[in-house]
Amino acid sequence: MEIGPVILGQLQGMQRALRDDQELRVEYYTGTELVHVLEIFVPTPQVFVLSGTDSTREHAVRVIVPAANAAFTTRVMRVEVGRTPLRVNILTPRPKE
Repeated sequence: MEIGPVILGQLQGMQRALRDDQELRVEYYTGTELVHVLEIFVPTPQVFVLSGTDSTREHAVRVIVPAANAAFTTRVMRVEVGRTPLRVNILTPRPKE
């Protein structure tokens, strides 16, 4: 069984369970940098391309990681009144016809 789809399914399930005033903060630690993940591109079930910001939220970061090595920390966070909650965008390739 491939682990990539299982991880993505868990993240999607956590996001679906959120209330309108909550967001799921997804973090990935590279070993030297904490990445606040905003998007996961899945070119294959074995590879994730993570896009987001560094811990200061000032610099864009992109990390290419084998899905089997992707360990995320997630937190449900309440958002301020009037602010739209962020959702992690998961992009998968369209099936070829």
